[in-house]
Amino acid sequence: MRRVHRHSDDHGVTLLEMIMSLTILGLLLPVIAAGLTASTGEWNRAVDRLEARQQALMLLQRVEREIRNGRQFAAQPNGLYFLSAHDQLIRYHVSTTGLLLRDESIVGTSVIGSKIGSCTFTPDPTGKLVRLRFTIVVGRSEVTVDQLLVGKEALP
Repeated sequence: MRRVHRHSDDHGVTLLEMIMSLTILGLLLPVIAAGLTASTGEWNRAVDRLEARQQALMLLQRVEREIRNGRQFAAQPNGLYFLSAHDQLIRYHVSTTGLLLRDESIVGTSVIGSKIGSCTFTPDPTGKLVRLRFTIVVGRSEVTVDQLLVGKEALP
């Protein structure tokens, strides 16, 4: 007679073990899903903040460069006017849809910024300094830039 040796691993998974495993998995999945949702939301907010900062920096650099290279400028609450190095009148203003527009007498209108929540140009009494303040809104993130721009002289 031969004896057959049976190991306990040969029995497989019992119904009770399966139910316990599914119960534990059912309890862990909502916790994992909540963690992933929170991480994804934070990631999206960080991307929105980064995009808003990059747009604000590029927009500020462009406006500053043109003002510095221009000969004269004047500001009004609804826009900024200046003469380019080639004596072309250029005007910046914000559309109702949040676009910062650049109007040039020969070239026409072009968009140089988007997602503008607000934009103001406040001149000082001498007409040589203008405070540029604008807010860029991307998703739920806002970046506000407040910069003093210096021109060579005021428009007559």
